[in-house]
Amino acid sequence: MDPDPSSLNALIDSQFQDGDDITDIHEALMECIEADLDLEYCQNLIKRLLKLAIQTKSIKYKKFSNSLNDVFRRIVIKSPSIAEREARQLCQYLNELLNIKSTTGLCKIALLSDAELSHDIIMNLIAIIWETIRLLLSSKQEAYIMELYTHIFFFTPKVIAIAEKADKSLTKEFILETASTFHDYYSKKYLIPGEMKASEYLLSLLNGAQLVLLSNYTSKIYMLQQYAISIKKWIKLFNPIPEYHCYDIEEALEYMAENDLAKRDESIKTSLRKRIRLESVEEMDICENTQTASLQLIIQNTSDMPKTWYIKTLSMLLSDAERANKCNVLINALDDIEFLGIDKTEGLFDENLALIAWKYLHTEPVLVSNKIASMYQMDLSDFLRAYLKYILPHAVASTTTNTNNSLLDQLAQYFETSPRDMCEKNAHYLLEYYLMSEDDEFTKRGYEQLQLVFESNNVILELLASNRTKITSSLAMRLADPDGERAQAALVQVIKWMDLPDITTLADILSHYFLAILARVSTFITEKRDKQRTLTHPHALQALDKVFRLIGKEVQAHIQQTMAIFQALGELPLMQEEAYKLWKRFIDALPKDKLTTSIGPIVRGILGIFIRCNDMVKKEIGDLLEESLLGCDLTMDRLLELPSIPPFPELKNASIFIEKKRDEISIEQSIYAICQRARNDDALNTLTLVEEMHRILLKNGPLHPVVIRHHSMLYTVLLYLSRKTGDLQSIRDVAAECLGILGATDPSRLRVEMIEDHVVVLRNFTDLAENRELVCNLITKHLIPAFQAANKEDTQLYLQYAMQKLLKYAGFNRNTVIGNEDIEIQGRWKQLPMTVQKTLLPLLESSFSLNMTLQQAKYPIYPNADGYDTWIKRWYYLLTKTVNSTVVDQLFAACTPLVQLDFFALALDLLPSIILHVVLSGTQEARDNIINEMLCVVVLITEHCRKWMRKTQRLEGFSQSQITIVRDFLVQIPNDKMAIASFRSKAYPQALMHLEQHIKVTTTTREPSHFTSETLDSLRQIYAHIDDPDGVVAVFSLFQRTLNMGEEILQYEHMGEWESASILYREALDKQDEANLDTSLLSGYFNCLRSSGNNDFMNMEANRLIKKFPKLISRLNAYRAEASWKLEEWDTLETLTNQPMERSFEACLATSIAHFRQGKNLAAFVAIENAKNELVDHLLSTSRDSYQQSYDHILGLQMLQEVKQSRFIWEDAKGEKSFQPVKDLQEQWEKQFALTSPNYPVQKKLLELRQTLLFKMIPKGISLSATVDDGSLWLTTAKAARKHGDMFTALEAILKAEALGTPFVYVERAKWYWKNNEKVKAIQCLQDQPNPNAKALLLYAKYTEMLANVERTHLLKLYRDVQKADPEWEKAMYYVGQFYDKNLAADKPVQRMTARQMKIASCVVTSYIRALALGSKYIYYTMPRFLTLWMEFGDAANNFADIKDTQIRNEAYELIQHINKTIRQCLDRIHPHHFAIVLPQLVSRLSHSNQEVGNLLMKIIGRVFAAYPRSTIWALLPPLESLNQKMNSRTKHIMSTHQTDPALATIIRDAQSFVRVFKLLAKQKNTFDKSLIFRTDKIPGISSLSNLQIYIPSQRALIPELPEVSTTSNSTNQSYSSSSTDFPLIQSIGSTYEVMRSLQQPKKISLYGSDGKKYTFLVKQNDDLRKDARMMEFNHMISSFLKRDAKARERDLYIRTYGIIPLGENWGLIEWINNLSPLKAIVAQEWAMINIEMKKVTAFARITLENVKTADEKEKIFINEILPKCPAVFSRWFMETFPEPSQWFASRSRYIRTLAVMSIVGYILGLGDRHAENILFDQTTGDCVHVDVNMLFERGLALSVPEIVPFRLTKNLIDAMGVLGVEGMFRKTCEVTLDIMRRNKIQLLSVFQTLAHDPITEWQRKAYAEQAKNTVEELAQNQVRRIGMKIDSGKSIQEEVTGLIAQASSNRNLAQMFSGWAAFI
Repeated sequence: MDPDPSSLNALIDSQFQDGDDITDIHEALMECIEADLDLEYCQNLIKRLLKLAIQTKSIKYKKFSNSLNDVFRRIVIKSPSIAEREARQLCQYLNELLNIKSTTGLCKIALLSDAELSHDIIMNLIAIIWETIRLLLSSKQEAYIMELYTHIFFFTPKVIAIAEKADKSLTKEFILETASTFHDYYSKKYLIPGEMKASEYLLSLLNGAQLVLLSNYTSKIYMLQQYAISIKKWIKLFNPIPEYHCYDIEEALEYMAENDLAKRDESIKTSLRKRIRLESVEEMDICENTQTASLQLIIQNTSDMPKTWYIKTLSMLLSDAERANKCNVLINALDDIEFLGIDKTEGLFDENLALIAWKYLHTEPVLVSNKIASMYQMDLSDFLRAYLKYILPHAVASTTTNTNNSLLDQLAQYFETSPRDMCEKNAHYLLEYYLMSEDDEFTKRGYEQLQLVFESNNVILELLASNRTKITSSLAMRLADPDGERAQAALVQVIKWMDLPDITTLADILSHYFLAILARVSTFITEKRDKQRTLTHPHALQALDKVFRLIGKEVQAHIQQTMAIFQALGELPLMQEEAYKLWKRFIDALPKDKLTTSIGPIVRGILGIFIRCNDMVKKEIGDLLEESLLGCDLTMDRLLELPSIPPFPELKNASIFIEKKRDEISIEQSIYAICQRARNDDALNTLTLVEEMHRILLKNGPLHPVVIRHHSMLYTVLLYLSRKTGDLQSIRDVAAECLGILGATDPSRLRVEMIEDHVVVLRNFTDLAENRELVCNLITKHLIPAFQAANKEDTQLYLQYAMQKLLKYAGFNRNTVIGNEDIEIQGRWKQLPMTVQKTLLPLLESSFSLNMTLQQAKYPIYPNADGYDTWIKRWYYLLTKTVNSTVVDQLFAACTPLVQLDFFALALDLLPSIILHVVLSGTQEARDNIINEMLCVVVLITEHCRKWMRKTQRLEGFSQSQITIVRDFLVQIPNDKMAIASFRSKAYPQALMHLEQHIKVTTTTREPSHFTSETLDSLRQIYAHIDDPDGVVAVFSLFQRTLNMGEEILQYEHMGEWESASILYREALDKQDEANLDTSLLSGYFNCLRSSGNNDFMNMEANRLIKKFPKLISRLNAYRAEASWKLEEWDTLETLTNQPMERSFEACLATSIAHFRQGKNLAAFVAIENAKNELVDHLLSTSRDSYQQSYDHILGLQMLQEVKQSRFIWEDAKGEKSFQPVKDLQEQWEKQFALTSPNYPVQKKLLELRQTLLFKMIPKGISLSATVDDGSLWLTTAKAARKHGDMFTALEAILKAEALGTPFVYVERAKWYWKNNEKVKAIQCLQDQPNPNAKALLLYAKYTEMLANVERTHLLKLYRDVQKADPEWEKAMYYVGQFYDKNLAADKPVQRMTARQMKIASCVVTSYIRALALGSKYIYYTMPRFLTLWMEFGDAANNFADIKDTQIRNEAYELIQHINKTIRQCLDRIHPHHFAIVLPQLVSRLSHSNQEVGNLLMKIIGRVFAAYPRSTIWALLPPLESLNQKMNSRTKHIMSTHQTDPALATIIRDAQSFVRVFKLLAKQKNTFDKSLIFRTDKIPGISSLSNLQIYIPSQRALIPELPEVSTTSNSTNQSYSSSSTDFPLIQSIGSTYEVMRSLQQPKKISLYGSDGKKYTFLVKQNDDLRKDARMMEFNHMISSFLKRDAKARERDLYIRTYGIIPLGENWGLIEWINNLSPLKAIVAQEWAMINIEMKKVTAFARITLENVKTADEKEKIFINEILPKCPAVFSRWFMETFPEPSQWFASRSRYIRTLAVMSIVGYILGLGDRHAENILFDQTTGDCVHVDVNMLFERGLALSVPEIVPFRLTKNLIDAMGVLGVEGMFRKTCEVTLDIMRRNKIQLLSVFQTLAHDPITEWQRKAYAEQAKNTVEELAQNQVRRIGMKIDSGKSIQEEVTGLIAQASSNRNLAQMFSGWAAFI
């Protein structure tokens, strides 16, 4: 266990206090220095050590210096900046000591001591500090090393001078250390030749030398020699010295020469003289072999004098070397050259040195050649091979005879090859060298010798043929060299030699080989970036510019590759101007159409260099961009590709132009286009698209109606990009920014899809089209983005090589793509994004080659690999060698170089495919090897195999044998091991899937209550990590033993009991020691403290645990920082930012807040960026699963966005000198808060942060004369906390709001009292307010009604007071109506009411209709009840004559008139949308007998039709065929009144034509032959049904979404969520239809929409679909209730519905849902696989049970004889249909929840006929879908064999729920659904009443048949009462659900069911 830092501090302190010797202190420091000593303590140690030195008599200054150095090392680790500051302070001490001017010899150093210091002490301190500085220099701490070296030279003369006054031993130490420092200095090249300060430092060196000579020091001979070496080197090699310094140096040398000891090295003076001579001459002698012309040209053209002198000096030295005859002289010259370095000559002398090395190659020993190679940091062989391009041409040309002893032969022998092979391999070097040589004789000899070597007179042409690309591209790179004209002439010669018809000019050859030229430029960029010593082509950019000029517009064929080069070039330092010139040349060369299509990447590339250019170039860039943009046709697609223009004045015109163009496009168009393209475009375009999305969101805000309408699509795309672009940080960053702006929207409001873009090869690479799809996916998903981002030459080469190979494999070549060889291939090519096509086009004819040799690994690989990356590389390569096939050679092997280059995303995408290929095509041994290896990467591979199975088993005619092979392969993997491996890989759904399979195989019982503790523990661990909190609770409920501490903690966490969990965590942590600490306990503990809001305790615990676990200080400091900003302990927070802290999201957030408060904005934004990166990294994995899994990370992004927003807003407020921007932001945040999850921890995080951001981070300079904080945030916090039950936080927030004078805070306080069961105080609080608002009055009225026994008249007055206080408030009007409604007898119709009751009922109607005029928040309460009572009043009006009491009759008449008048008054204020959601019910009442009611109905329906004609027309079509004359005539009247509008007339005409034709189709009698498919052209008039102006009648179009608004605005022009443009129109009718095999012969037919999609419907006849349609409408309303409930939203509860469109009284359409399978068919299919026949089982069950009389006997037979023959197999269907674990779990969850919701709803409605063919399941989602839902209101009980179960819950349905069965998810969903129905009982019963009174219902007919016994009203009310009792039976929710589940699954009940119901399925 490591020591506590505080104890170490105490140990060292005690040694200082006890006066211990420095040796002891130093030893203690050596032991403690690795401990985490406090930074401030280390800083203090420096002064304490120096003060100790002052007090020490016997000095041991090296011990002191070493101690100081150790302390500095510790400080550097903690804070380099503080170490630098302390080092400067040390130098300041030394400066003071060296500049003491005291006559007494005593002085004061204020910073160290108040006492005066003696001469000896001063000497000691100088020695200590001087040695410490030297030690620091030698420790290579780069942060401050250069500054310390500067001080060394500055102090040197003074240090040596003052050393003379000290004793001899001390002087000796000083001088030795000084000399060694100088040697260290130049040998490490901290000063670089060419720096102007070099001469000044040299003078300091000489001054030191003079002092040595003047001293009496006996060892000066040795020291002088050391100085002589240093001085000689410096004079000889460094920058020319200014003249005045030369004289000083010469004088110093003269003095040194007078001393005999200095005469030993006269070369010092000689060197100096030579340097001075060089300064005065213009030229120098250079030997013939030196490239004199090139050198002179460089010297003349450079304005860089240091560089000029550098080259001159090197040339002089090289000349000396070449002239040397003696080896040792040559070696000395080479030594000087080596020290000077040849890295700045741009390869100018490489040829000379290479030829010298070759010349001396065969001398013994090979000293010269080895020396030259070592100068290049190579061994000799590598050096000669690297520079063979210079050596070989001379070797060939110098060979005069064809003998074995020629120079060429010697060279070949050295490389152990033949002369011919060597020449052939390096032919491009030879030909290029000879072509460029000005020595014609030399060239001629070379050609002649090549003819001899190859024994061919045509050898030049033959060598050229195989090396054209290399030679041409290399010569092109020399076009801008000093001998560029020679290069151009050489290219012309190459053209002649090639003699090709399509290459006759320079432009032709350069264009043809342009890719190779770009590869050369790429090499140049790589060399520049890597700062290579020698550039292969130093003038590559100038050469490229010349190539552009020569080829002109032909560059358009290589746009993408060219821009990639420019992009890489612009990233190089100091290369921006060159990049700009090339961009300009490139743009000028492009024709307009090509410029337009590439304008986005061009603008982005140019903007990339803009910021680093000088002002003149910036101005030119601005003009270039403006000119280029004006020259383009900027369509919407092109505008979306343009990046945002930064706000620089030079770019203003371009920016204005783009903004104007963008304003011409609507937000909706932009968002939709971006979302569509971002899925498919290449990386560069995707980045621009996401940036445009970011701009739109910033400009319009997250609350713009269009943004909200497309929320689901936006989140879908952004999360997809977060996952897809995992290797492209820039796209991920911008996508994260967009998510932050959108915020953490409540998941229940969204339908976020998880886009699947992984291609699964189904036919084992035998299908060319399928293979082509895989290749296109690989190229667009991996290779193109990588190529666009690549900035290294070898990476680009590998990528182009791979793409070239893949294109060839997929059949893409110039003939198939551009020609007409293959239309299918051409079509697929056109589907590629245009930018991808441009990149790939040159690769269709390219000839990149690659030679990579890899060592083949052996199984097992993983145990022998040194890391995950190595394992992947080796396994991939081994797999490519396992199967010998074309697929492997051409596809997988093409990507091998990239895999070896660490392209892991590509490797992980390909690995499953190649493994599956090996499984299908390899041997059993290969499969066994894979299984053993797969346990290391189990998730990835098995998931891919299962995905393959899912897709192949849906293909008709697919080879079942292949599916069997893969299935058997998966079966061989043990489930228990798979579960463990999956859990460790964090693949929790897969772990659950395999664990359940293991349980089913190994346990004798499926009952969860009988599971072993080990099984339950495994389930607990898995359920803790998956999205099923109900499952966790269920698992814990099954434990029979006492839970251990870890299990208890988990249970408390899932229950939200954070304090209990934190207590257990604390206990567990206290038992831990640091060495074996489980860090998950730490994170869990502080998460509990965070969730409980106990920030004080969180801070205290972090401090306590730091002492216990000092190694975890960085993590614990993060918790301290988080608690500090929440507690507003700003000083503590500031201190923590200077201490070690881990880079977690919470820590970075706290750091950013601290920096913003300190005004360190840049540091704050850096912290925000770090926090964002943490979140983005997590999103990369969670975005693969679901939006729910990513929610916390998106919330974090929202928080970061709000931090930035607050800072910008406060700056705006400061600039505007107004708080309005802050108030506007707060208002926006409040609106956005309503969209977030109702989860309290989420709300609390946001509110805490906002309170700090808005009111605790106010920048300096803002006056707070007015109060900014109005307390509204505290009020929101109080509300959220109270609802969650966090009463302490709620009260605290209320008190703070009250202190700020927040208006109406007393309302929240009253609610707090009520929630806290202080109800009298609540009422008193409201009563005491002098001027209460409407909300307070309403609350007072509600509380009074609930608490006190108050007269109704008083309560009515209270509610009316609310209405008076705010007559435009929907809620006030609703509660008034509700109060009246409560005073009515719910089951008494209007006709039976008294006069007083009628008056109350009229008040209900008028209140509700007025509420509807004010909003729609309570529409499901108000609309059904309003319609019911209004219709009853209308019915009663026709029977007023029967009322004998004249007064009552008159009052009743006046009431109905008043009701109708109120409706007419309010009608124009009610948005048509409100009536649209009940339109079918309104239409069904058009037959109402009261004329006034009928007229109003026609007006209402007419308004709805006018507002939404294309969708509502479907509801108006059935009445046109009605036998009821009133309904028929009124419907015709509605239509006739709108015939004057041409658009509406067209819609009516199209709809009537559709009905007329489809009625013929419904009645069509078909004779079955071999086919059930018939052509539609046989149906009269169907061909005319095209381009209809009516919507496809999907349910979404028929039942629009209801906007949740409650507004005081009476405008009908509000923005609602269902836009008329959302739905597709009917474009055409399918050419065929399919007849179903049943008695009525329903027809399945397709409609094609204007969106290009196909929609399928079933045309039915002789079936009244109106009942089914009402059921769908009712289910839709239930779904809306589920959406509004927090618990239901958390579980994503809904009812799966579909469109049912009655078109007459006995025929219509049903929306066809694809991929549905009935339960019976599924089970039959699964039984067939285990040899069980459904028909036999059904027959056996029918025969066995038919003759049994008693229930007991039936139960016994059912259990003992029938069920054993009927195994539960439904779970297998989920495994087979959804083999991918994540989809399996998601689909099973949807199945359970949809089944549970519909079970409760069906029970409430009395839904019967739930046999095994009326319950279907979606093969794509798992949803449960009920069909034939017209047997309602307990009709099943009236069947000959009553349907006695409340809903279907047979053995198979339970089996598919998993090992927990009905426990957990199913039970909880039932409870939540029933609870929602209870809480919405009133409005549900109102809807039931409306449904009950609908003329279509069964008891209407029944009532007419039984008039003597019951009336329609009585039957309806009885049914409503029964439903009400079902909703609330008086039992608890849990009791009711338990009873229903028991009844539904009871074998006794199931045994009594009709055999056709198939209870055994």
